[in-house]
Amino acid sequence: MNRILLLLLLTSFVFATSCSKAPEGEKTETTEQETVNEAEGEVVNVMINADESKVMWTGSKPTGQHKGIIRNIAGNFQVNENDEIVGGKFILDLRSIEDQDLSPGNGKEKLENHLKSPDFFHVEKYPQAFFQITELKAQEGDNYNHMVSGNLRIKDSTLNISFPAMISREEGKIMATTPPFTIDRTKWGIKYRSGAIGTIKDKLINDEIGLELKIQAG
Repeated sequence: MNRILLLLLLTSFVFATSCSKAPEGEKTETTEQETVNEAEGEVVNVMINADESKVMWTGSKPTGQHKGIIRNIAGNFQVNENDEIVGGKFILDLRSIEDQDLSPGNGKEKLENHLKSPDFFHVEKYPQAFFQITELKAQEGDNYNHMVSGNLRIKDSTLNISFPAMISREEGKIMATTPPFTIDRTKWGIKYRSGAIGTIKDKLINDEIGLELKIQAG
């Protein structure tokens, strides 16, 4: 009997641990905010195509995970006189946060409203997040060709993050996509049910938020 009970407890522990693991993707390198250097010479702003751009997100907890999207993205890439991408600034409308795995009337609205509340992004006070490129480095990888660094501002906090991206040019358009990566929400002061504040395991929400970007400009 004791052996059966022990087996059940171990099975429950493994299940809870596997369900609460962080979203897919490498953790970003996060540092203090960096200075944005002005590009030399003439610069052309290539505007973001909001209809073709989106940010996909994943959040997880012991009972599972949720996936969603942010659609309303504005901003631009900066291209210099040598046709090189030298910068960019992107504005994410956090009021457009949308869950995609729950159906209307079955928890979808409740989750979306909670994400918009002061527990998380507090969109009434901070409706937008901002990202400004501070450095682009050519770098070879299986599914990326650049390392992007930039200042990410969420709520009152601005930190510099780095992540890989595949950036290409075609017929006047700029395409930028990323493999999955994660950011630690607590670094921007979002600590609701975080392990960092001692939340018990069955109430825990993972500190890591999974992100994937698809940005088109021009």
